[in-house]
Amino acid sequence: MKRKILIDLLLLVLMFSGCNDYTIKTKINPDGSFEKTVICEGDSLGLYQLPLPFVFSDGWKIETEQKAEKKKSFITTATKKYTNAEELETEYTKGQDSIKLKISSRIEKRFRWFFTYYNYEETIPAFGLFKQTLPIDSFFTPQELGRLKDTKDSLLQKRFDEYYEQNIVGEFIENLIMRSQELNDPTLTRSRWEEHRKTLTRLIFESKSDKPEDIAVIIEKVLQTSSVRKLHGAIDTSLTNIMTKVKSEKELEVSYKNEVVMPGILITSNSKKVEGNKLMWDCKSDQYFDVVMTAESRMVNVWAMILTAIVCVALLIGLLIPVIHLKK
Repeated sequence: MKRKILIDLLLLVLMFSGCNDYTIKTKINPDGSFEKTVICEGDSLGLYQLPLPFVFSDGWKIETEQKAEKKKSFITTATKKYTNAEELETEYTKGQDSIKLKISSRIEKRFRWFFTYYNYEETIPAFGLFKQTLPIDSFFTPQELGRLKDTKDSLLQKRFDEYYEQNIVGEFIENLIMRSQELNDPTLTRSRWEEHRKTLTRLIFESKSDKPEDIAVIIEKVLQTSSVRKLHGAIDTSLTNIMTKVKSEKELEVSYKNEVVMPGILITSNSKKVEGNKLMWDCKSDQYFDVVMTAESRMVNVWAMILTAIVCVALLIGLLIPVIHLKK
């Protein structure tokens, strides 16, 4: 099963990785409104394959041009202005479905007399569809989890692939346990499955076959009951459902360049690429970790400073006039 899953995963990566390059730009204005620009370079229809919940039929201005040097390469640009973050959240809610990532965006403007502060936060929640039958923090140390999030460590990634495959096998076994309970067979109780779960996971994980009859032989030997033969159909169905889930996960994988221009002077951000008040992230959705991008900036309220200075001068004059009269 391990070899077959690896082959299928590789094929799915090749099928759904695509050759489109995406860039998403956000320009935040001093009044709190902002403009989103989504750029897709590659397929002329690639914009609509982006698994983010934009509704491109809802007020977007879309332009497509063909690259002169490449007949089959296009640049499609979609632009839309938003009055506030609530408008964008409404669109995200409208555009979320089973093949779209769930995403949240927060853009806030806070007035503080001398300064106006602006906060940007965008989050792509983890999209993993498989239950964590093996909790990720039991497989990796906190330090390793941090490295998984932030760096590309080939050895650590190999372990993560193993962890992912074991979760797939774990869900496969859980599906069979649920089917066994429907059969009410005394030799296929949950306790019996749980007693041998680790052995089953290892043997199925190491198996080089994905044929239901071969996997049934493994389970029958471990559980020591011929009743496993009743599960041939469930084994086949479970394998099909799992590969459907893997396919759905691959459809939710996306990487893009995220650029945000903040008003005023940048104060803080978790971006590693900063040019003045422009921030850039190499963003990639993740199965097990939330992807969070944040920034804060501020602008000086010149009018507030001028008004404050006028008031201070007026108060000072008001205090000095009586003193001058007394001296006279």
